[in-house]
Order: sequence, then C-alpha cells, then structure tokens
Amino acid sequence: MSANGTPKGGNRKANARSLLISQRKERAASIPPTLTQPINNNHSIHHDPSKPREERHFKDYYPDLDEDLALPLLLNEIDPNELKSNHPRIQGLKKPEFKQIPKEILPNDNSKIPKNIIKLGYKEHSMSQNPETYIRENDQFAKREQNNPFFESISSNQINFKSTYDMDEQDNYFLAYINSKIDSKQISHEIFEIAITILENEWYYLEKKIPPKIRKTYSSNSELSLKTSAAINHTKLYGADDGIGFSPEEDQRCAVCNESECDNSNAIIFCDGCDIAVHQDCYGVIFIPEGQWLCRRCMISKKRKVKCLFCPSTTGAFKQTDNGLWSHVLCALWIPELWFASAGHMEPVEGFDVIPKGRWKLNCYICKQKMGACIQCANKNCFTAFHPTCARRAGLFMEMKKGVQGAVLDKSSMHSYCHRHSPQGYNEQVDIKSGIEKTRLYYSTLNQNQSTNVLKISKEKKSVNKKWKTSRGTPIPPNYFITVISVFLKKLKIQDEENVAQQLTKYWCMKREMKRGAPLVRRTDPTGYTSGNPEELEPKSEFCKTLLQDIDQLQGLAQAVELREQERLLLDQVFKEQLQCAYFPHNTLIRLLLTKINKIDSSRFLMDLETQSLNLSQINDKSVKNNYMSLNEFLTDLESFFQEVEAINSPALIKAVRRITRDIDTNLQELKDLDLSKLDRDFVMDGVEVKEAPYQGLRAMQEVGLSDMEDD
Repeated sequence: MSANGTPKGGNRKANARSLLISQRKERAASIPPTLTQPINNNHSIHHDPSKPREERHFKDYYPDLDEDLALPLLLNEIDPNELKSNHPRIQGLKKPEFKQIPKEILPNDNSKIPKNIIKLGYKEHSMSQNPETYIRENDQFAKREQNNPFFESISSNQINFKSTYDMDEQDNYFLAYINSKIDSKQISHEIFEIAITILENEWYYLEKKIPPKIRKTYSSNSELSLKTSAAINHTKLYGADDGIGFSPEEDQRCAVCNESECDNSNAIIFCDGCDIAVHQDCYGVIFIPEGQWLCRRCMISKKRKVKCLFCPSTTGAFKQTDNGLWSHVLCALWIPELWFASAGHMEPVEGFDVIPKGRWKLNCYICKQKMGACIQCANKNCFTAFHPTCARRAGLFMEMKKGVQGAVLDKSSMHSYCHRHSPQGYNEQVDIKSGIEKTRLYYSTLNQNQSTNVLKISKEKKSVNKKWKTSRGTPIPPNYFITVISVFLKKLKIQDEENVAQQLTKYWCMKREMKRGAPLVRRTDPTGYTSGNPEELEPKSEFCKTLLQDIDQLQGLAQAVELREQERLLLDQVFKEQLQCAYFPHNTLIRLLLTKINKIDSSRFLMDLETQSLNLSQINDKSVKNNYMSLNEFLTDLESFFQEVEAINSPALIKAVRRITRDIDTNLQELKDLDLSKLDRDFVMDGVEVKEAPYQGLRAMQEVGLSDMEDD
C-alpha cells in the first residue's frame, strides 16, 4: 500500500490508461478526410460505428468499386540479384552433404530372361496365371515338376531345383566386383541368384542331418529347461530388476514397467539376443519388425558387457546416451533431469550434463553403494535415496499414473517411496524388507566375485566340439559347398571357377551373418514337428493326435451343418407351398392341371403356337406369376385357346387339342364343380402363419343333412 491508501501499481495503471486513450485519439485524427466527407457529391458513408471494420460491407468504404470489373495486370522484369536476402548467414552451421546414387543399380525388371537360364530352373512368373494350389510349394509334399538332370549331376540336394533368391543392391555391388576380376564370361544376375539358392538348399539339408542339442532338464520339473530353472532360482535368491525368471506359471514381465498385460497396439516383444521382454511403448518400438528383433544393447554391443552410468545394475533394458554411453530405460525415466530426444523411439538419453552434483553424491540405502545418480523418496519430509533399479529389485512402491508414455512427457506423474513411507496396505502385499536383503546380497556377492577370481580356468585340454555356426549365427560350411558351386560354374564355362566359388561362399556366409543366421530364402519346413529334442517329440505327437481328432470332429460338424441346411431348405419349400395353397388355392389347382397338359404336349406342339388369345406358354407364365384371380378366368382362357386352335382347320392341331381335352375332361369338370369357399373353414390365415381352424363338425353335418342324434 502507498501513503495515500492506493495499492501499489495503481499510478502505473492510470498512466497506461491515459496513454492508450491518447493513442486512440491520434489514430482517429489521422483518418483521411475522404472517409468522412461526401464522395462525388452523391454518396456518403453511412454505417453503424458499433460494428468493427471486418463486419461492415465494402460498399460502406468504397461505394464506386465495381466488383465485376477486371483489374489491370502490370508486368515488370525483376533482377534476380535483387531477390537475394540481405540478412547475414548464421555462422557455425554444418554444410549439407549429398551422396550421389547411380541411376540404375539393379537390372531392369522388364528384361527378358534368356532361354538357357530358364532351363536351369530360373523361371518367369505371370501374375495373370492362377497357381495350382495356395500352399507354398515344397518337395516334401509332392513333386513340383520333373527332375532337372542339370542339377542332379551337381548334387542330390538340388532335386526339383527352382531359383528362389532375389538380389538386392548390396549383391549387385558384390557381383560387379567379382565380374571385374573375370576377363572372360561374366556372371549374370540370374546365375548369381541360382548360386545363392544352391548354397541355401545345401545348408537346409545339412541342418537336417545335424543332431539336435540335448539339454538337461530341471530335476523337480521336467518341463523347465536348465536355463529357465537357473533364472528362477537366481530370482528367488537375489530378486530381479528385468522381469526375467519370476515364475514359470506367470508371463514374463516388462523390464521397464514391470507389467505382464499387453494388447495388439502395445504388445510385449522379446529380444532374440538376451531374451529381455519389453512393451512397444516402454522401449520405443513403433513397428514390430518381421523376423528377428534385437534390443539396442544386443544390436550394438552384444559381446561386451555394458554398464549403466546411473546405477550398478548390469541387467535390464538399455538405451544409449547422446555421448555414446549406456543407461537403463528405467533410470532415464525416473531421474528427473534426464529425457529422451525422441519421445516416440525413446532414444537417445539426454540431460547427463544437467544432473546436479548433489545427486551424484547421494548414497543408495538399498545397495549401500555411492555410485551413479539416485532418486529420493516422494515423501516431502524424507530424504532417503536409492537407485531406480535397486528399488525395482527390492520391490519398492513405484507408480506411473499416466503410464510410460505419460511419464516421458510429464515426470511429475511418477512417484516412488521408500519402505517406511509406502502407501497403506502395500507393505502387507509385498515383502519389501526381504527384497532389500536380497538386493544387498546380490550386490555383495557380485562385488566379491569381481574382486576374487572364483572361476578358474583349468589347464587341461578340453575336447573340441565341432561347431557348424559361430556365436553370431554365421554358418561354417564344409568344403563340399565350394565343390558344388565350382561344378555348377564349370558347367557354365566360367573360368577360375574354384576361386569364384570360394568368393561366393564367403559372401553367402557374411550375408547370413548380417541377418543373424536367418535364412536368405523363405521356405516352409513340414518337418518342424519332428525336429528338436527327443524329449519334445512325445508331446508334439500327442498334440498332432489332438489336432487329428479335432479335424475329424470338425468334418463331422460340417457334415451335420450341411444336412441341417438341406433340411431347412426343404422346410422352406414346404412352407412356401403351404402359403401358396392357403392364399392362392385356385393357382395351385391350375398349376397341377397345366403340369398334366404339358406332359401330354411333351413335344411342345401347342406350346409356342401363335394365337390371338393367350397361347399355352402365356397361360403357364400367368399361372406362375399368380395372376389368375379365379378358376373361371383360367377356364375361359383355356377354352378360348382350344376353340381358336380348332378354327385353324389343321388336322394335326385339331387332333392334338382333342387329345388334351379328352384326357383332362374329368379334371376340368372337377374344377368347375369345386367350391373354394369351403377351404377357409379348415385353416385360419394370420400373416405368414397358417393355423388349423376350430372344430366345425356340426355345421358340416347339417350341410349334408345329417344329425348328431340317431333315429330310432
């Protein structure tokens, strides 16, 4: 408050208000006089001053403006130098770099394939031709075609050979390198694809002959593998912060949010390298790739053990920071100063330099280690510090109110508490003290093993087992692979075939290594249920028997459904006939009589005869359409037709008509004597429902002169 009793800032507001009023007056005085004086001595501006300018009609300001008049267009040549901006260029920006790509990297797809290549199994496919079957072709089911003698002489594994490999840009560059070393006949794209297909076929049949690895199972449960049982025992002893090994009955939990529920839009995916499980939203996987999926650690640094900058844990889901180091996704979420540069992909982790020094000096009360960056209890009076991974392993209360994606955008929605300030009832559900003891035991054991070499390498010579694949999935092919390719190239009269075959085989191995050992050609393996461990064959066999039983039951169910639908169709036909008889009884009788006439005139001698009245064919059509309203109408049309035919004075026609009239004379007499009104007494029609009428026996007896009492 000021000395005169006005609040602080009152004089400032009054001065601003007076300044605004003076500016409005100056703006009003600067309006041209033409807007206030009469124009052309005939027009003047009349408008409502309460309306703003944008709501007024343009005639209020420009009464002489013709909106239909064309505007003049003036052209003037402009110097391009004048268009250059005079603004100074921002210094320190990187100059753009461009990589020139060749116009034609791959061959033209519309080029025709030579006939000699087609004979080798490289076949053209036409999109207009329908395949014989929708099942992928495989020689295990049936022979696709006659054996190719060209490939039979190369290898017995190339029966019914068919080229199935497609080149890419990398293959084209390698092929250009190979052809630059060959002086004579060059290797075409088709021959290269055939060679890669041969190697794929040889490796496919070789893998079938390799005996499967027999793994020991857990003693207490035969269904658990040794790795799974070890993970479960490790979790029971030390706890877990990555969701692995909680329980064999439960689904593996996400290493970030610690939840096992998922849906189609946010599925849980497993890394094919370390078997870590994460949600798509929790790890930033926008699209699930086809085939193998590797987490960021297995993709970049699978062989080296990575360490998190902010905690001592070496397990869990990792992402790289902006300086090339590593961080847990869990740590990046819970440490307030860290954030993701891309919220959708959740990488890289930034904010390392923003973390205050005091956070680096905090000591975790769970693992008793002063390293990394800790977070603190959300209770405002508690300063207990702990690592996010230690809190997850110990089972502390960690809540994300808006989920992981909500926490990425708003970290105020995340709350974690120490075991002393957990929400009411949480400590009764979760044994936090036991979890803290397990976490301390885990890190004490880990530090002890790192300080003392517990694992000693024995100097005894170990038996060397033959391996067919490296740890990265690279196949180790035997020498006969090179021999097969060499024989193939020799038949095509390509010089230095052994060296070229060796180069092709090496390139095929590197190509497989790039795909983590995945095949380069897709094929359906019908023997998938017979491969694997011998212990798995029995449950697979039982599963196949169950499938066969289900197929038999499904076949019987399909037959029963087909029989049911046939009975329904028959029932509908009977119902249709019932309605026809109920609502159109005379048309039903007419149709029966016309059916008899059509049988007599089987040669259609009278059917298509042209007459002035309705002929026999037209009478049939009228009956089918239920256009006859009474029997008399039908009898009149039929008699008119017979009389007109007899008047033609044709012996053959007269003979045919008299034959028909002679055979249906009795039926015609019955139709004439029939009283259709009595039919309504037996049935009652209610819409599409036809019900039986009540008993009317006394009335019927009276009509024929009978009595319900016997005469003495």
